[in-house]
Amino acid sequence: PPNDDDDDDDEEEEPVLPPDDDDDDFGTSFAPDTSYMDEHADTIQRGTIVDIELPSDITIHDHLAGRPIPKSVPAYISPPVQNFYKKPNGSPVEQGTIYHRNGTHFLTKASSQEQNDGKLMTFNGFQGKFINMGPETVQLFWHGNGQSYPMAVIDGWQSSGTATFPGHHFFLVKHGKRDIKDALVHFHMNHENQVEYYDPIREDPARLSQLTKEERDMYTLHLANRQFAQIYKKTTNRNWLSMFPRMPPKHFMYRADHIGQIYHVPTPQTHFIQHPPPNLLTQLDRREYDRLIAQNLQVNLPDYRAPTLNLTLKVLSAEPRAFEIQDFLSPVEVEHLFTLVTGQDLHASTVSGDNHNAGDVPKTKTRTSRNTWIYRETSPIVDAIYRRAADVLRIDELKLRRRTKGEHDDLPTRNPICEALQFVHYAPGQEYTAHHDFGYGNARSPQNHARFATLLLYLNGPPQGLRGGHTTFPRWKNLETREPLKVTPKLGQAVLFYSFMEDGNMDDLSQHSAAPVITGEKWLANLWVWEPSHD
Repeated sequence: PPNDDDDDDDEEEEPVLPPDDDDDDFGTSFAPDTSYMDEHADTIQRGTIVDIELPSDITIHDHLAGRPIPKSVPAYISPPVQNFYKKPNGSPVEQGTIYHRNGTHFLTKASSQEQNDGKLMTFNGFQGKFINMGPETVQLFWHGNGQSYPMAVIDGWQSSGTATFPGHHFFLVKHGKRDIKDALVHFHMNHENQVEYYDPIREDPARLSQLTKEERDMYTLHLANRQFAQIYKKTTNRNWLSMFPRMPPKHFMYRADHIGQIYHVPTPQTHFIQHPPPNLLTQLDRREYDRLIAQNLQVNLPDYRAPTLNLTLKVLSAEPRAFEIQDFLSPVEVEHLFTLVTGQDLHASTVSGDNHNAGDVPKTKTRTSRNTWIYRETSPIVDAIYRRAADVLRIDELKLRRRTKGEHDDLPTRNPICEALQFVHYAPGQEYTAHHDFGYGNARSPQNHARFATLLLYLNGPPQGLRGGHTTFPRWKNLETREPLKVTPKLGQAVLFYSFMEDGNMDDLSQHSAAPVITGEKWLANLWVWEPSHD
């Protein structure tokens, strides 16, 4: 099976039910006669953010389900893939030819369609999203090889997603049912319909009067989200995977204008180049953090660290945005991480979505690694790694730890906006097939919490006996190959990529995999940062 990955008005507004005809004609304001991009060909520049003015049947609501409804929203228009390539001197490539990234030769001429859209990739998977537009809990099953496999439990008004492929067959049943004969609705996946909706109220409009005010607001919000998804698709030629109204991320995002683009990031969080004595590597508590702040000490234990550090980010892929960072960790820091997990049990890794569905969804074979967790407060070295990550991400390091009053009170909780550092081990033959790191937050929450960025830290590589285990991006837009972009693990190296697009949509192209380990072992650590905060 595929991967698991307040209204202040007293007067209640009646949700506008969609027409009963075909889904492709959903809504009344946007008949699909011609695309937004064709209509505005003279005014849209691909590779830019454009403002979409929303129709009155959406903006008639000032607020829905506790969130303001904007009059317009931004949308990102992808540039032609040919723009992702520059010559070593920074000049554009000649029309129809693409200069190879190593600067040694020209590739064969690309067709006009390839120049715009890139090579047609061998991998044809994508993210499938399933939206429950009713108040009752349902369960999602994948049906293949004559059997049905439980994938997710979807509460009322919520969503779930999974990596999937064209032709995959899913169905929903009432929670507690399992038989395909009890299916409420069937979904047959393809790239055009990668977001599927279950709308029991559309099927039985009499149910509308039975909803509470909160439920009516949620249903109206889902109608607006579905209508906006059509507008967004016509504007960008991408499916809308977020929940309307999702604004652009508040966190900083590096531009990825072309492959090979370089950023330099100086950081005071320099490498540890000597092992401090054990008595200096004790766990940090609140008093220690207060001491560091009071003394304005950005760098802890400087006697054991290099004097300077200037990290280099190099663009590996422009869509999705993926960056390579050489020497993010020093050998001493890698050894320290291994020391911390010595004697700890490494548990079987879960896939995105497992936690919510514990007990309802069986373990899959999509991820066969083992993992444990390392918290920032564990030691001054781990704390320095988190601070360095914050510098790379251009996020205040205070956001990556538990905070007190006066420290980013604008955030909805005092919890870190990141998860603990996940320490992962792959033995020979183990892998994690193509998946997405993002999930779908609680639709009732106006914040729409979700994973924003992933920082992968490699703890070994070929010199340590590893063969295989590459990180791959099978859907990167390029003009070089139909095969995945492969990143070879290297001790101390990091890879940064975003799960969000700059307009607030989830980036479907961020799908990635951990290729099977052929020989040796693979060790890495993941740091996941959330937008706007970790719920």
